[in-house]
Amino acid sequence: MDPWSRSSSRDRRLPEGDPAALVHTYSEDQILATGAANLEEFFRTLPWQFSSFNSQTSYIFNTGDTAGYDSGRPAYTMDLSTVNLRSLGSGNTLVLLNGRRIAGYAGVEDDFANILGIPLDAIERVEIQLDGGSAVYGADAIAGVVNFITKKNYRGLTANFKQETSNTGGDLQQGGATAGLGWKDGNVTIVLSMNEREPIINSKTGWTSRDYRALLGPEFDYRLYSYSQPGIVREWNGNLQYPSYDWLNPSTYQLPPDHSGVGATIEDFRVNEIHPYDKIPLENGAHANQESITIAFKQHFFDDKVRTFLDVLYQQNFSFQRNELTYTSILVPASNAYNPFGRHVHVSYIPAFEHENGLLPTPTRNADSNSHNVTGGVTWNWRAEQEIEFSWTESRSRRAATLEQISTRRPRHDPSSAAFYNALSSSDPATALNFFGNGTVQGASFSDLLTEVTRNEGRTATSVYNILAKGALFSAVG
Repeated sequence: MDPWSRSSSRDRRLPEGDPAALVHTYSEDQILATGAANLEEFFRTLPWQFSSFNSQTSYIFNTGDTAGYDSGRPAYTMDLSTVNLRSLGSGNTLVLLNGRRIAGYAGVEDDFANILGIPLDAIERVEIQLDGGSAVYGADAIAGVVNFITKKNYRGLTANFKQETSNTGGDLQQGGATAGLGWKDGNVTIVLSMNEREPIINSKTGWTSRDYRALLGPEFDYRLYSYSQPGIVREWNGNLQYPSYDWLNPSTYQLPPDHSGVGATIEDFRVNEIHPYDKIPLENGAHANQESITIAFKQHFFDDKVRTFLDVLYQQNFSFQRNELTYTSILVPASNAYNPFGRHVHVSYIPAFEHENGLLPTPTRNADSNSHNVTGGVTWNWRAEQEIEFSWTESRSRRAATLEQISTRRPRHDPSSAAFYNALSSSDPATALNFFGNGTVQGASFSDLLTEVTRNEGRTATSVYNILAKGALFSAVG
């Protein structure tokens, strides 16, 4: 057997491993038999996997994962899928590539690996050790270890293409090619992979309302009563950080759904009778495009006394998602042209009509990431029972994410600060920002002042260098 194919989920310094450890191995054929289009879908078929971070859930605030939630902000984790064995947390499941650590998801402190960066076409087998491996690997292997073994020693050329069409909009195009060339003392294997997926359109699944009372009972009304359109008005409590609730006057005020806010009087507002917001998210998941290349090279010299190898994986991914639901919570001064209360009031508003009619661009999340893993090594059998091995691994992960959204916070150094507050306090209906009506009448500067783009970048790097000597120091002759 080729010595470079003897990889396992155990440390290479312990070639026999723990014979009592529970290890499940899945071959390429077994994985393909599940119908999975990528590793995320394959792990969903396993009973030990809790699919917390995946391409449908990783952009929301809380997925139930035990991982640190600095990483749980919307848009910044959109292109993420992890292995979470036994629901002990993604940060407690160690992921290896050919028996070696890889860089975690870029910029996330918990350092869990993103399996979307490992192409399914390049996988020869997957080994899953369900017994905790922290005695060998450390605390990040408490839940277990997953080792992905890539293809090597391939000869020939194969290509594949897969097209999936869904009536919910979640279409998939997947293609790949594997080529291998061997010679007397070596081999090179190259795998190219492409994957393009569209998100699920929620309305096509039959989901049209957040009101589930008819199906589940009177307590299952998940429509929004804190933010809506027309805006929900509350008395200002004098607090600029948390201005939305006045304990002395907890009443709410809202115009009827057909009211634009123009010429409104206090009598037009409904008191403690909220018309809730009942629009569903547009998409589940993201528009994702992924490309990767995997190279495995080996060369032996001097009748196999010197063996060298090089494994390379490069992957890039671009994802974006449209999200029509944005909130704005703002203190509207008494001078605002659409404020009939004669005093400062707090308004919670969702600009749904403005998004639907193009006055505001549809909020989008974008994530652009790439990663590369390079592992190389050389082994010298300098005596019959003795050898020296040197190996290194360089793994890098980079991610840049942007979020286009609404912002009503304007620090002093923001160049749009003066214009924003002038429009907010304007008594001229042509320029004043209208947070009271149904969105059909809006100030001319509304789209210019409320659109904001934030950017987040992260990088993670892992470097490992090993020198290992194996063999007997001496032998006793009796």
